[in-house]
Amino acid sequence: MSAPQFSQAATGQMQGALDPLSLIQGWKWFDYVPLEGQRWLAERASIRPVEKGRQIYVSGEPVSHVYAVISGVFRIYLASEGGDELTLEEVVRGAWFPHHRPQEKPTYILNCVCQSDAVVAALPEPAIAELARRWPGYYQGLYHELTDRAVTTFGR
Repeated sequence: MSAPQFSQAATGQMQGALDPLSLIQGWKWFDYVPLEGQRWLAERASIRPVEKGRQIYVSGEPVSHVYAVISGVFRIYLASEGGDELTLEEVVRGAWFPHHRPQEKPTYILNCVCQSDAVVAALPEPAIAELARRWPGYYQGLYHELTDRAVTTFGR
């Protein structure tokens, strides 16, 4: 994949958005992780372009990464064996995905496809697992964000 091209104005506006530490500090998952843990995690992040139409993951596959959306749109969906799909969420700039069960070998619960050319910060799952072991306040942040999301999703 080739990196997307941005204008000078867009590059200046995105400079802060491309900083993994700023992304981490701006999301509820990490509210209860001390600055030391946030910095530790930021050192393990990579910035990646994603092409429209790319399948990010499929239900049942091993979890490889957790993503922060810098630009673009991602569709999280259920798929039936017959090929029917049900969109559960569209993930946009500033959001993180996916949620997955904390287990020895986690797998993706749903499916995800990129809806437009995008840029993400990618964090390897082993780094997320290590963060949770070192700074368990991470789970408190996850819980708060998940309950906020549930109210929005199911309160409709």
